[in-house]
Amino acid sequence: MIVVNDLTQLRKGGRISKMKSLIAGILKISPIIAFHKGINQLVDKAINLKSAIEKCVSFANNTLKLTKNKLVKVGFCHTFKEDKKVKEVIKLIKEQLTDLNIQDLDVVLITPVIGVHTGVNAFSMNFLIQ
Repeated sequence: MIVVNDLTQLRKGGRISKMKSLIAGILKISPIIAFHKGINQLVDKAINLKSAIEKCVSFANNTLKLTKNKLVKVGFCHTFKEDKKVKEVIKLIKEQLTDLNIQDLDVVLITPVIGVHTGVNAFSMNFLIQ
């Protein structure tokens, strides 16, 4: 799942319309996009960082309940410029993951190929399910 905080790059790339970008920018809405079987789907929308993380973890939790599988590992990819922001987001994610008994979190940068489309301050949470 990926959370895009700035829709400028998506608008410039023609992925969303100027009107949608303008409205989402005014309301400070961040789309939450999930990839399933090679297709991008808008799963939810968030108005701040904490709610975006809560929704990502909740989505993963609901998926686990439906499939009766076990969550093995969680990854965090980002395009944040500041280390302070990265540490803040990691802290929020770890708070949400305490219910799932996940202690380890892999942290990496989003590749430039994806970063071109998402822009700065985007992040993704990846869930490895057994």
